Order: sequence, then C-alpha cells, then structure tokens
Amino acid sequence: MEKKAMVLIGHGSTLPYNREVVIALSRMIRSMNRWDEVSYCFLEIEPPSIEEVLDDVCQDGAIQTIVFAPVFIASGAHIQRDIPRALKMPEGGSLTQRTIRGVKRRILLSGPIGADKELASIIERKATEAIASSPT
Repeated sequence: MEKKAMVLIGHGSTLPYNREVVIALSRMIRSMNRWDEVSYCFLEIEPPSIEEVLDDVCQDGAIQTIVFAPVFIASGAHIQRDIPRALKMPEGGSLTQRTIRGVKRRILLSGPIGADKELASIIERKATEAIASSPT
C-alpha cells in the first residue's frame, strides 16, 4: 500500500520560538490523520535539514509521495531557488522523481501560504487582540 508524507519546512532561526511553531504545526497536521507521516525540517541554521529529513522519511519503503510544505508567507529566493536545489529540483520547480533507498519517490513542493482568506482572518484577529489587551 502506497503511503504519503508531508514535511513542513521552516526557515530556521537562532531563536527557539521559530522551531517551536514549526513543531507545533507539524503536530496539529499529524493529528488530522490525513497523512501517513508528518515531519519537519529547516532550511537554515538548525537541524534537521531537508536532506536529513528526506533520508529519514524514506526509511519507510511504502512512502512513495512526499510533499514538502514551506511555512513561508510569500514566494521568494528560498522557495524559487534554495528549497528546489536542496530537493534536486530545477529552479522554480515543484516536482521531481528520485529513487531513494531503492524506491522510486515522487517529491513535491507546495506553494507558500500566500494571501489566503484564513490568514487574513488570523491577522485581523491578532490585531483586535492587541487592542483589547493594551492599556487604555
């Protein structure tokens, strides 16, 4: 039976909160029970790297589709160039097929979060909370 995995990609930071957010998001997605495997990695600064998590996910020979989902708001150099390079995709690419650990895998890169109505609602709610919690 073919399995699918999702890997969240955080930017990476020396500040611990960045890591905590990416880990919390991966746990939330895992609890939705729609993916056989949910993991996370970081583009820079902290482990695990894209390459490390790809190798780890590919230890399961039944995982044939792996979607890397950047926890980035907008598309920029990291999404257009750096992440595809790390995944051995062409620049600006979003799909490649590679044989890893003897199994042919389909590796996809999803788009950034972007201008999404749900994100706009979150931003508006946070702004409203800031007003409500500030001294008058």
